[in-house]
Amino acid sequence: MECLDVRWLKDLFGSDAMAEARFLDLLIKTNVGDLVALQALFASNALRDAAVRIHRIKGAASIVKASGVVCACEAAEVAFGMGDKTAMALAVKALCVALQELNEVISMELRDLLDA
Repeated sequence: MECLDVRWLKDLFGSDAMAEARFLDLLIKTNVGDLVALQALFASNALRDAAVRIHRIKGAASIVKASGVVCACEAAEVAFGMGDKTAMALAVKALCVALQELNEVISMELRDLLDA
């Protein structure tokens, strides 16, 4: 399961819990959109666009310090660089799992924030 340190959000939003909640909600929605887009691009054999999406996901994951997603992106970049379709499929699947796990962790953080 992804480990997510959200302490930096306090530095960003201060005591504005609603702003923090909106950010986390947006992050979940963005991750879902990236997940759907990546799966569609890969399924339609748009490999260059899929690789660009992976790079975008990696950048966003780096910003929020989601190391599991970053590692999955790096593995996918290697697989895409090799051009091995089987390796690419496995890497895309692993990245999708990592994004889903990240969303679960973010959802828990969001619930905790809203319950406080």
